[in-house]
Parts: sequence; C-alpha cells; structure tokens
Amino acid sequence: MAAVTALLLCGPRAVGKSVVGWQIYAHLARTGVAVAYLDLAQLGFCHPDSTWLTARNLASAWTTFRANGIRSLVLSGDISGPAVLDSYAGALPGIRLTVCELRAGRERLTERILARGQGHGPPIPGDDLRGRDPDELRRIAAESPVRRPFGDLQVDTDDLSITEVAVAVRAAWLSP
Repeated sequence: MAAVTALLLCGPRAVGKSVVGWQIYAHLARTGVAVAYLDLAQLGFCHPDSTWLTARNLASAWTTFRANGIRSLVLSGDISGPAVLDSYAGALPGIRLTVCELRAGRERLTERILARGQGHGPPIPGDDLRGRDPDELRRIAAESPVRRPFGDLQVDTDDLSITEVAVAVRAAWLSP
C-alpha cells in the first residue's frame, strides 16, 4: 500500500460503520500498516451540528497523523450529500479517498436500531439511540433514508457478520 489512502465508511444509522471501520483499522495495525481511525461523529460533537467544524477537525487530525508517518486512514461517518463529502475530501489533500457505503434492508436496519436502543453492541459515545422507547426506535428506522447507491463501493451487510463485512470492504478497498 504505497499510496496515501483513506477509506470512508458511510451509510444509515446502525448499519455498522463504526464497528466495521474499527475492525479494518485493527487488522491493518496488526499487520504493520501505518494506519489511523477516526469516527467523524466524534470529531464534531456540538450543537447545532456543524459539517464545517468536523471537516476542520479532520484536516487538523490528518495533518498530525501524516506528520507522524500515517499512510492510511479509516473513517466512519454520516454523509448526507455531495457537499458534505466534498468538505471531508477537501480536508484530506493529497490522499486517495475511497467511499464505501454500507447498506442494509429495512428489516435488518430496524433490528439493529432496536438492539442499539436496548444497549447491545459496542458503547459509542454520544449514541442517542440507547435507552429510547422501542416505538420511537421503529419510527427512526422507518424514516432512515433509502437512496440510490452512493460512493465508490457498496456492501450489503444484511446476511454478513461484522467480520465478513470488514473483510469484504478491506479487500475491495485495497485491491489494485
């Protein structure tokens, strides 16, 4: 992996962006790759939400990582449209960015949102699904946008484990 490269995992809430991103990062780190991981939501906790602040923090973090020899970056986060993607890509000059959309069917996404609401899965700071009423969680799942495929890669997560999704994404991202 000679080029400086980044993977941005996006998709609907509870699709598995953070856990898949972390698994990809951990695998690469174990194999000796100079890699960093960032959850974009963690870079911009503020109210009201601010894409420009997240992008600015991303640029700052990348500058520091790059100065310390990092050659690969794994990112996870919500991309609500082309302008948001452009702001994040602009924060990463000189890096080849691959965008991978994780996808799930409505039924599977509802199951995952309900599970998160009940406290299952890894603890994610700022997770506003935890502890919510199941009816409210079902409404959130029903309102989750279904859109045309987005990004360079799309991976359907419905019938795959987290590890299987991470392996599929990593292979697609790093294949020549």
